Amino acid sequence: MQYSVQASNIAGKAETEGAIKMVQSKPTFTNGGLEPSYEFKEGLEDLVLSVDIDGSPLPVVTWMKDGKPLDPASDPRVTITTGDGKSTLRVTNIDPKDKGRYSVSLKNPNGAAESNTNVIVKRESNQIEINCNQCSY
Repeated sequence: MQYSVQASNIAGKAETEGAIKMVQSKPTFTNGGLEPSYEFKEGLEDLVLSVDIDGSPLPVVTWMKDGKPLDPASDPRVTITTGDGKSTLRVTNIDPKDKGRYSVSLKNPNGAAESNTNVIVKRESNQIEINCNQCSY
């Protein structure tokens, strides 16, 4: 795009022209992307995965589980927020069925990037151990 500026005052007039070119770049994970694996405890914590992203124009972000796009509209436990150079996936009330291969892909006209991780969901044991050395029956 070509722009021009005109200025005038008592001393006279001046004019200049210049071009602005938008720098475009392929999408990248500025924090290196996802770790190789994450472990969460069933029922005790939310599954939260977050990446720092960059690219111009801003990339389209897609979160997937086991190769299928995650859709917050079809699962109310799922929230995806993207903005200010960060994208975060949150799954509440996790249970063992939430384990699997998660990935996040970034795409813009200049390229694509993807990061993957394995998510493990550990069951919490509800068993209580009682030491009955001095118990009477």
